[in-house]
Amino acid sequence: MFNVQAVVDAVLSVTGGPASHHRPVVTDEDVLAIADQARRLDSYHYVNLLQERLKEKLHVKHAVAVSSGSAALELALSLVGVKRGDIVLLPTLSFVAAANAVVRVGAVPAFLDSSKYDFGIDVHRVGQYLAHNEVPKAIIVVHLLGHSCNSMPAILSLADAYGVPVIEDAAEALGSAIYNNYNQSTLRPCGSWGDVSILSFNLNKVVTSGGGGALLTNDDELGARAQHLATTARVAHPWLVEHDAVGWNHRMPMLSAALCSEQVKRLDTLVKAKRALAMAYKTAINGMDGVAFHEEPGGTFSNFWLPTILVPTGERDAVLTALHGRGVMARAVFTPMHRLEMYRDDGGTFPAADEIFARAICLPAGIELAKRFA
Repeated sequence: MFNVQAVVDAVLSVTGGPASHHRPVVTDEDVLAIADQARRLDSYHYVNLLQERLKEKLHVKHAVAVSSGSAALELALSLVGVKRGDIVLLPTLSFVAAANAVVRVGAVPAFLDSSKYDFGIDVHRVGQYLAHNEVPKAIIVVHLLGHSCNSMPAILSLADAYGVPVIEDAAEALGSAIYNNYNQSTLRPCGSWGDVSILSFNLNKVVTSGGGGALLTNDDELGARAQHLATTARVAHPWLVEHDAVGWNHRMPMLSAALCSEQVKRLDTLVKAKRALAMAYKTAINGMDGVAFHEEPGGTFSNFWLPTILVPTGERDAVLTALHGRGVMARAVFTPMHRLEMYRDDGGTFPAADEIFARAICLPAGIELAKRFA
């Protein structure tokens, strides 16, 4: 029989007491890098260094450091040609940033249900939509809670058949990966699969710059265009200040880049700590009636950004109330887009997303907590 107090006790056995949902760690090396950049504010040294480190870590040809993950999403939509009135497919179960970016460029979001397996967009729903509706201008695939959307190769094949570009939202999945072509021999990093991919370095992410993001691509033309548009589309000239397109001032601030570039160096260590924390939670709830751990999908490697458990429908809020009463800042998964006032869709059917939302609890997973288990 399900027992709320048993869940609370299990979580507390891992956290050891009150725990913030996310608390990052800033090292002495991080601080030194910030100070170094502060002494040379006439140079984009650490912005350039961060971009090079991202390219190396994620095996991509181009990386553009920007001011936020949301900025990267808007830039990505523009790069693949999304314009006012165009349709963009994306999952209903996601952080709101993806849907907001679609609307801000004047396009129309079309929400699809999720897979109960990896919580990502349901590849079968994608196939059905493409077969029976107007072809969308883009598909946004979101890796949710750090787990990879393991149907990414199949979605890319569908998108290619219909000539639809794929934007990979890897905001939560830096350090996660999918086995290439399901052959279980080569891991390909999340952030390297899309025609254009994005990352977030918000303070709650595995790697943080306090706030920031990046756009990634292997397409030379898109990479050059992204760098140009993110820096106000200014035309190089020794003294004239001219621009040849409507761009953005999206470049990541220098001091943020200094912090982020140092943290990217430690990515493997940070992910190892996050995975160890997740396994501690899994062990603590093992065998508990009515409680399931959200496992790493087969054929993938997860950073376990937010370790998640599933409790019986109707019990989520009781567990969260009890945890908050003990100072443990767990939370529900993102409210699906079709339930939000500005995106409400009472005519659609989203049974998987609705069930996940009713049952999922995301547990505290800050680096400060995770490093205890490294």
